[in-house]
Amino acid sequence: MTDLQTNLQKLEALYEARHETDHVFINWWVGTLLLGLPTLFMYPIYRFFRNIHRRDAHFKRTNEFNDVLNQTISLLTYKEDQKNSTSPTMVDASTNPLAKPIHWWVPFGLCLFGLILSEILPSLIASHFNPTLQEYALERFEILVGRLLYLPFNIYCYSIMYGLLKDYAELERLDIQSLYNTKVMLSNSGNEALNNISYQPCCRFSTGAKSAFKYIILTFLTLGLNWIYVDYRLTVEAQKRFAESARVQGEILQALKQLAEESTELTEAIENA
Repeated sequence: MTDLQTNLQKLEALYEARHETDHVFINWWVGTLLLGLPTLFMYPIYRFFRNIHRRDAHFKRTNEFNDVLNQTISLLTYKEDQKNSTSPTMVDASTNPLAKPIHWWVPFGLCLFGLILSEILPSLIASHFNPTLQEYALERFEILVGRLLYLPFNIYCYSIMYGLLKDYAELERLDIQSLYNTKVMLSNSGNEALNNISYQPCCRFSTGAKSAFKYIILTFLTLGLNWIYVDYRLTVEAQKRFAESARVQGEILQALKQLAEESTELTEAIENA
C-alpha cells in the first residue's frame, strides 16, 4: 500500500469519526422547554457542559483531518515544500488564535463550587452569625451575600459560552481558508468536482465584533434573555457547522480519491509505455 492510499484511508477514518465527535443535541426548544422542567433544568446544565466536551473533540478531529490533508496534497503534487501550507493547525500556539481545549470537568467543578457559595453558604452564614435577626432581616442578608457571590459565578459561565462561540467562528474561518488553499494547490489537476466545492458560513459570530463584557451588559439589560439567546446560538450554530463541515470534507475526500485514481492510472501508463 502506497503512502497516498494510507493517507486517504486516514482521511476517510477521520471523516467517519464525526459520529463520535460531532454530537448532535435534540431540538433546542424541546430540550429546554420539555426536558428542562421535568429534569429540574438538569438537561440544560448537561447540554452546557456537553458543549465543551464536543468542542474539544471536534477541534481535535478537525485538526488531525487538516494535518493528513496537507500530507495528501503534498503526495499528489509531488512538492514537499507545499507541506503544511493549508490552514494553520491548532497545535502551534504561535500560529493558532484559538483558545486551548478546556476539559469539561474544570468549569463544571468551578460552577458547582460557585453554586454552593452563592446558594448555600449565605444561608449558613446568616443562620450561624445572625440567629437573633428578624426573619425579614435574615432574608435580606441571605439575598445580599448570595448576589455578591452569584455575580462572578455567572460571569465565569458566560465567559465560557462567549469563548465557545468565538472559537467555532474562528475555526470556521480557518476551514474556509483551508478549502481555498487546497483548491489553489490542486488548481492544475483539472478536477471540476474539487473546483465546485464551496463552504457556506454557519457561525454568525464575528471575531472581535463583541466583547464578553458587552454580552454581560446585554444580559442585565434584557433581564437574562440574552443568556438564553446565546445558549440557543451556541447549540444551533455548532450543529449547523458540523453538518456543513461534514459535507465539505466529504466532497474533498471524494475529489482526492478521484485524483489519486487518475494519478495511479497515469503512472501505470507511463510504466507500461
